[in-house]
Amino acid sequence: MDNNIKLALLGGDERQSFLARELADRGFETAVWGIGGGVDIGRAVKCRDVQCAIDSASAVILPLPASLDPYAPGATMLYRKLQSAPSSHADHLRTSAYSS
Repeated sequence: MDNNIKLALLGGDERQSFLARELADRGFETAVWGIGGGVDIGRAVKCRDVQCAIDSASAVILPLPASLDPYAPGATMLYRKLQSAPSSHADHLRTSAYSS
């Protein structure tokens, strides 16, 4: 089944890699970035940078808790990875994720 929908998963642990495998197995184009090396992501595509993952994505899936606040519990690793990402897309995520 081909859903013609691209989903991007940014950051996370085994729970995100499980989700990536499940989504890819269900026919979603699935791109991951920031998930630890050596984890099984099935048919999902592992991207070298955040821009690769989110280009043309219909939705971005973040691990819980998801926050760009560097002081929020559990958010430090994702925040640091986004801060170091050399991408205009990462800049967009950093500046507009919670703006109204």
